[in-house]
Amino acid sequence: MASPESLPVPSNPPARKRLRTFAEHACLWGGIGVIAGAAAATVNMAILFAVGGIAIIFAVFLAPLFQRVIWNVGASLVIAVLLLGLWKITPKPKEPPTAQENAAAVVALEEQRAAEKQAAQATSLPQSAAPPPTAPASPKNPKPAEPTQIRGLIVPPTLPPTQQPSSAPAVARFTVTQTEDVSSRSDAPHLTRVVIQTNVEFPHLKLALQCDGPIADGSGGVSGVMMMVREGVANGYPNVFVLTYESAAPPFGPASPITISLWSKQPIHCGQATTF
Repeated sequence: MASPESLPVPSNPPARKRLRTFAEHACLWGGIGVIAGAAAATVNMAILFAVGGIAIIFAVFLAPLFQRVIWNVGASLVIAVLLLGLWKITPKPKEPPTAQENAAAVVALEEQRAAEKQAAQATSLPQSAAPPPTAPASPKNPKPAEPTQIRGLIVPPTLPPTQQPSSAPAVARFTVTQTEDVSSRSDAPHLTRVVIQTNVEFPHLKLALQCDGPIADGSGGVSGVMMMVREGVANGYPNVFVLTYESAAPPFGPASPITISLWSKQPIHCGQATTF
């Protein structure tokens, strides 16, 4: 039987060895990897920072970094404070613009182009050209006609017919569905068929469809005939497809949906449609 003096006595590893064990621990590098991914992520950055910090703190206690528990607790608090400061100075991702914001930007761009075109036409006109005369505006509150008297008889004045208040227009609602199809184009291997339905009839239309990725090309419309059509990817907004027409038979409405084919390099999802 071995004497007590011959039994191995657990030695206290030096600080350098403990630090090396901590630096080589899998939990440490797993936490660093999660935080590095959070810096480039677009969503849930706070959650990823928290998961990475927990992994690093686990590494502090599992290594362990220090022999005394209180020192490991202090190191964990310092690491938590450093991660909190890093999260505060890390640039946060911006929210993508909505379909209404993209449509407003397209409208502003179209108005700017129209204003530039009108200014160019105005400068090309001769200086002697005078604006056409305008008709005098009718008063808002005309004086009621006085009754006329014919041989002792008073004839009441003729009153204008009263206008009936028009009913409020219905609010247009759009339902967007899509299906994947096989593309024959090598430059845009993904083809998406989008169907847009509505509850209101549009004799003329200006429609913007927003997707979550850039669009290479697109075309579409109603199943009938459209006149004065403009379609394509919005200038400066590669994820917005615009379709306009001045008249269509049948027009876009509850009984006549719009079908749009979109080609892209990557899979896209189109879920928002709006008019402008």
